[in-house]
Amino acid sequence: MGDDRNRGVLYACAGVLILSVDTLLVRLVGPVDPFLIAFWRGVFMCAASVGICLCFARGRMLLACSVRLRLFWLASLCYGVASLSFVCALRRTDAASVLFIISAAPLFAALLSRLVLNEQTPAPTWLAMLVALGGIGLVQHGSIGELQTSGNAMAVASALAMSAAFVVSRKSARNMALAPAGGGLLSACAVLPLLGRVGFVEDVQWHWMSIEAGVVVPVAFGLIGLSTGFLAAPQLGLILLLETLIGPVWIWLILGERPSAFGLIGGAVVLSALTFNIGMLASRSRFAPQRSRAG
Repeated sequence: MGDDRNRGVLYACAGVLILSVDTLLVRLVGPVDPFLIAFWRGVFMCAASVGICLCFARGRMLLACSVRLRLFWLASLCYGVASLSFVCALRRTDAASVLFIISAAPLFAALLSRLVLNEQTPAPTWLAMLVALGGIGLVQHGSIGELQTSGNAMAVASALAMSAAFVVSRKSARNMALAPAGGGLLSACAVLPLLGRVGFVEDVQWHWMSIEAGVVVPVAFGLIGLSTGFLAAPQLGLILLLETLIGPVWIWLILGERPSAFGLIGGAVVLSALTFNIGMLASRSRFAPQRSRAG
């Protein structure tokens, strides 16, 4: 069991570290229609994942098994909603606020795990959830414009959808590495009728889009999807904090986009709540065997 958990942590950490540049790459594509980004993001992600699977026997088997599972398509739908909401949020508010809000995903995952999977959620997690929601309120308080408010709302929707995807993947007990690619396909089909044009103007936009959606996203979410077989949804969600910590740094260093004061304060509250949760869970895990032996 310990080896499986370590393997899950390794998959998740590697996936999140790769995913930390996702926000930067979406920004580098430029100020274009978010539906256009969502469309090509989904197309490239699906094509890359399916192409890789077709090159290997195990991949072809995984592809054949996945498309026959109802829970696979449910998880794909959740990933698709999360991806579309994420892209739209980045076009309406600053990247740091989006990532800070999405960092509450582990707390949403804990709630959904309790309701759907009947997995027990420790009291520190519930306390952290309440504090983190207060932090999200601070981020929202700093949004003085209607556009920023809608962007923060979409970030919350992305966090909820991502949490639902983790829980559905966990419930299936199957390899869900292709579910993000399925989500890309569904999101691309959903936005296609809304597009006025289906191409980018500049070659450099195609360059950044192909790297982001054809390499970074499928590899990152593929690793995260693999980890769901070894980690509970709240544990996986907590590892996503790495993106919250690293993502804004890339934006700040490359694009010079500094988060707002309320965004920083609210983000600090969210991260503090989740750090407290991790520490309490680690303490419970450390002392539980000793109490067992004493008994």
